[in-house]
Amino acid sequence: MGRHKLSQMLRDEEQRYTRGEPRMPDFLSKEAKREWRRMVPLLLQGRVLSEAEGIALGSLCQDIATLSVAQREVQKRGLIVRVGASRNAEGKVINEGELRIHPLLAVIDRISPRVTVGLREFGLTPASRSRIAPVASLDPDDDLYDMLPPPRPKDAVKGEPPGSAVVAPR
Repeated sequence: MGRHKLSQMLRDEEQRYTRGEPRMPDFLSKEAKREWRRMVPLLLQGRVLSEAEGIALGSLCQDIATLSVAQREVQKRGLIVRVGASRNAEGKVINEGELRIHPLLAVIDRISPRVTVGLREFGLTPASRSRIAPVASLDPDDDLYDMLPPPRPKDAVKGEPPGSAVVAPR
């Protein structure tokens, strides 16, 4: 048995969950819920989402939301911010503080790789799409015939080039 066939059989065996929309986790922020509602239809269309992936997808959506908030704040205030400035009761500056790199850049730096990994897990990057296997479906409306490989010609003789035998159209 070839290595590719064995790995495909193992992947098929691991797919015990039914394709479908998982329950949205309670911990999501308002922005993460918007991201969830944006991503679920894409993942269902790509046949990579099962009812078991709620926590993983929720974590990805929350990370994307946190990253978005941090990036918007950095865009608004700039990469360099003044910290430690203070004023007296009359509003006069008594300490100008010092310029530092925006603290949210550390958050962005920490969350960006997590978002990338999460996107890869769900096949949402160009390179990862080819490695993601669709989740099995128990939906009777799915046309399983389209997922099957084309039939081998019955009258094909060993050693003849593929396509040399005539096969009736489907």
